[in-house]
Amino acid sequence: MIIQNLFMRYLILTYLFVFTFLLASAQDSNLDSLRTSLLIAQEDSTKVNAMNDLSSAFLTSNLDSAKHYIETAINIAKTGTNPKLYIRSINHSGLYEWHRGNLEVAIDSFRAALALSHQHNSKRQTAVISGNIGMLFTQTGYPDSAVHYLEYSLQLNRERNDSAQITKNLMDLSNHFTGIGKYSKGLEYMQEVRAYYEKKKLHFNLTYIYANLGVIYARLHDFDQAYYYYQQSRASDKLTDETDIESLNLTNLALLFVELTEQYDSAYNYFHKIDSILVLDYDEDLHFSNLVNEGSLDLKRGDGSAAIEKFRNAIELTPFQLSKKYQVAVYINFGEAYLRTNLLDSARININRGLELAKELNSYEHLQKAYYNLFLVDSIENHFANALAAYQLYATYTDSLWNNDSKAKIAELEILYQTEKNRIENIRLKEDTEHKEAIIFKQQIIGGLIMLALLVALVLFIVLIRSTKKIRYSNNLLEEHKKQLIELNITKDKFFSIIAHDLKSPFTSLLGFIEILEMEHQLMSEAQRIEIIQNLEKTATNTYNLLTNLLDWARSQRNQIQYKPEHFNLKEKVTNLTQFLKQRLLIKNLSLTIEIDDKLNLTTDPQLLQAVLMNLTNNAIKFTPDNGFIEITATEKETYLEICVRDNGIGIPKEKANKLFTIDNKYQRQGTNGELGTGLGLILCKEFVDLMNGSITVNSTEGKGSIFCLRLNH
Repeated sequence: MIIQNLFMRYLILTYLFVFTFLLASAQDSNLDSLRTSLLIAQEDSTKVNAMNDLSSAFLTSNLDSAKHYIETAINIAKTGTNPKLYIRSINHSGLYEWHRGNLEVAIDSFRAALALSHQHNSKRQTAVISGNIGMLFTQTGYPDSAVHYLEYSLQLNRERNDSAQITKNLMDLSNHFTGIGKYSKGLEYMQEVRAYYEKKKLHFNLTYIYANLGVIYARLHDFDQAYYYYQQSRASDKLTDETDIESLNLTNLALLFVELTEQYDSAYNYFHKIDSILVLDYDEDLHFSNLVNEGSLDLKRGDGSAAIEKFRNAIELTPFQLSKKYQVAVYINFGEAYLRTNLLDSARININRGLELAKELNSYEHLQKAYYNLFLVDSIENHFANALAAYQLYATYTDSLWNNDSKAKIAELEILYQTEKNRIENIRLKEDTEHKEAIIFKQQIIGGLIMLALLVALVLFIVLIRSTKKIRYSNNLLEEHKKQLIELNITKDKFFSIIAHDLKSPFTSLLGFIEILEMEHQLMSEAQRIEIIQNLEKTATNTYNLLTNLLDWARSQRNQIQYKPEHFNLKEKVTNLTQFLKQRLLIKNLSLTIEIDDKLNLTTDPQLLQAVLMNLTNNAIKFTPDNGFIEITATEKETYLEICVRDNGIGIPKEKANKLFTIDNKYQRQGTNGELGTGLGLILCKEFVDLMNGSITVNSTEGKGSIFCLRLNH
């Protein structure tokens, strides 16, 4: 799985950036023509332009030649009379330093060129240089600065109506947002580029654009659209002799079937088509990537032996030797293949090799995978302390990756929110302007009707009083709504916090136990299996109770639980509900006493009351040690009936007792026999008692016991 993710990202970068450089340097591809232009040039301006074009052509092939032409161009241009030639040369100096890896020097050159272009009011050069700065910031990890310069460049090129530069800006912005995981925004810009090239019927460009769209839709988990655009790229590729990316499209199609459909046979068909291409036109990089991807697919299919053979062949090739990124992925997958074939020593050696490289590269995905595989190896070898340590590290990196993914999704939602917010703000400003214009018009009318000043003043005074009252009323209403929204938002945040944390932990435990049972069941004793199954049952039961309480609480918040009063005998209802608790009472040898008058009748909702008393009695059983007692009493007062559940259990700390009934102070602890709780039962009790127009109180002494009392109108 790790190697597939690595190569998917590798292919994205291939599609996104190769085409950008093709756009930037297509005009400089004919070296012979450029050299001829330089030889026959008479004027300095022609020479400087030719040297800048030659420097661009050599940037990806011969940096020494690029440096020579750039330095010569700068020396000629700075003594000339045309400042735009000097600006262009400084800009190309920044491109040269960028390709050398001197990013700070590159940004200094670009900023110097940008300052000169502003000084000489050259909008075209300002747009080009801003675009270069934006892409450099994209590469160096400054997304806000990158977007600022790229959008500024796009704005200038739209003003100039320069279609070629507009499409390049759109490509760069799409690359930027896709590269940082904001796929919807990247898709928006890429679709605009597609529409332009389809209108022009430029198949060379469309081949790459369709491939880019396939990659973006794959990242958005839209199989149908991704498949459609990969096939469109293949069809466009066949219409021109200028492109040949069939192998890349086949690889992406294979990975699409693996990651989004798990149709492994379909994926293998595409990889085999690449093998056929290699027979006719061998390429070592392509051979390496295909071996690794096929080996990873063998792992997914459970064929460890086939995967070992693929990885063994891959590590003999040059790309593996030259790239630590490839080495870390292959070593970890190699180790997993040995693990699948139960060759544990070889598995541990290769996983540790990958782990050391992952630490060096600070690659969280590879660290996550390596520690998980070490956890499996140690578990099989009964090194449970090491297995636990490895699993804890695996869980840590899993949480980090989940948090990063969440942040990316939140950031994308923030972009959509900000766009909508700006639209609403523009509407509001327009309305404010119209309102101000209307006020001015009214004032002009009043000025023209000065003879009726007393009458107008009286009318205005009356209108003002009414308006003031309305404004005060509206402000008070808004303030009340604001308070309600703040309270609702706090409750909502806590609700989602419970879902995110309280549900996440038991599911992590469930998955961990299930994976151990699935992978190691043949190596476990019957007692070990029973212990794991008992833990699964306990965790699943508590998770189910938590979900049930969460749903009941959510229903109460949305007013979906209705109060339906009936007249009934209280002791009969209490006696019935305690029948369900006999088994739990017997397990802990607890005595339960019901002190309620046989003739005591009550009018309230019996279902809500039973739910509250069941919850309170369950809690009493949970937190009372063996051989203890529980007592349920009912006492008639002048205006209300008091029902109490008392126990001699472990009690509740004083600082916690007053916060038991609010969701923003959820209190959770284990029972005397390790019973698990959800922490929501008492919160639900409070909600149900409120529906019955009653109240609930608690009086507890830590170490001596607790008494919970309901007061209902009687």
